Amino acid sequence: MAYGFHVHPKEYTADVRGFSFVVERDGDLYKAYKSGKGLTFEDDDASEVMQLSINKLITENGGYGKILLKLKDAEIKNTIYVKPVDGITPRRIVIEGLGSGATTLLARNNLSTPVFHIQDAYRVAIKGLTINGGFFDGYADPEALIKIESVSGLTYHNRIEDIGLTNFGQYGIHLKKSDHSFIFDVIADSRRVLEDEADPRSIIIYIQGCKEPIVDNIILETGNKLLRIANVERGEFSNLNLDGGLKPDGTYAGTNCALNVVNTKNSNFSNIMTQYSEYCNIFIEGGCENLNFNNIYSYKAGVHGIYISAHNGDIKKLNFTNVYSLGNGGRGLYGDALNGYTIQAIKICNITCLENAYAQSIRFYADDTPSYIYDVIINSGWVDKTIDTVNVASGEVVVKNVKGYPTENSGVATFSGDGSTTEFKIEHGLVSTPSKYGVSPLTPDAHADKTISVDDTYIIITFSTAPPSGTDNLKFGWWAEV
Repeated sequence: MAYGFHVHPKEYTADVRGFSFVVERDGDLYKAYKSGKGLTFEDDDASEVMQLSINKLITENGGYGKILLKLKDAEIKNTIYVKPVDGITPRRIVIEGLGSGATTLLARNNLSTPVFHIQDAYRVAIKGLTINGGFFDGYADPEALIKIESVSGLTYHNRIEDIGLTNFGQYGIHLKKSDHSFIFDVIADSRRVLEDEADPRSIIIYIQGCKEPIVDNIILETGNKLLRIANVERGEFSNLNLDGGLKPDGTYAGTNCALNVVNTKNSNFSNIMTQYSEYCNIFIEGGCENLNFNNIYSYKAGVHGIYISAHNGDIKKLNFTNVYSLGNGGRGLYGDALNGYTIQAIKICNITCLENAYAQSIRFYADDTPSYIYDVIINSGWVDKTIDTVNVASGEVVVKNVKGYPTENSGVATFSGDGSTTEFKIEHGLVSTPSKYGVSPLTPDAHADKTISVDDTYIIITFSTAPPSGTDNLKFGWWAEV
């Protein structure tokens, strides 16, 4: 329990003048000084001192103010709340450490509720510190290290910046119904040491039910899910490094998927690197619509690099540009429509899928519920194995200009007649039998009566009567498309 209000000769001026309170450690005590006034609170529990400082800003300063945690480390025994007090809403409160590499808060006292819990508040910022959840040490198991949510009022324009997160078993950051909020410059690993394995409950950043969140410059490693985005509208997600993590013996560290997107609409994802998830690096589930993915990299997932699964809702209007999916244990990209749901209008431009373990670099599959896949276009890229479909209507997955999977070709073929041969074959080089093709005679002898047919290897020209002998007297222009 805090020891109350004291007057103290110590004052803060130049370097901390912009802060309402400065919290320091003095032996076993934590002390909050009001800038220019002196000692205000002191206690052996840092969370108690922070809480009293926050509440004072709400009740006596209209919900405004900044608190500097001028600390190397501090034990947090109770949840620190930023929420309405006496009917007054927090409107612009900043809690700031000396930097994520300089100030560390340690969850203790078997804390099971969040370390920071922001409720029904505007423009709250937490920045410049690292939070250690104490989970693998057995000290605590907080529900989240930072939780921001709307409980009974509006919550928006909140900000998390320059934050480190480590050693936790549940959520690192949980943003729930907090609109127009920002997460910048976060480095997080749910483990304490490399030998630890991610707890099955762990999600490093969970953005749930939010409008217009912005997430940028994030490095996340090892959690059951690294970044989960659910029920989001108009989000912007950029510059994400999502590493599932390996143990020192080279085995996976327990990350199921690096990026999980479900029931999210009208959002953009750019410059994203993912690797070392046990199942898939990127998992897109039902209810997603009008999402843009640009500059996406997947490396060595245990199964699929990118998995688009309409198993729990329809998926529509996904656009991918510049996708690299390499060395995965399954396919580079896999899409399935299950349980009567639909995948529709998927556009993929410039995709590279190489060195993946399954026989197909890319596959789209629909079960016989029936489920449907429509209007998928893959335009340009490079694969080293086949692209195929299962239970998908002909023409609904169109592939063009992909190196390693030719679907159209053309050229000029020249033959020499011998007076007895009636059949001449042009190798079309396509992945399967063409559905469209054409042959044009370019020399007088090539104009004779003939029929044209195709199989999975050749365009076959069959003359009614053998053309006359001659050198290069049969020349044809040709084209073919699958």
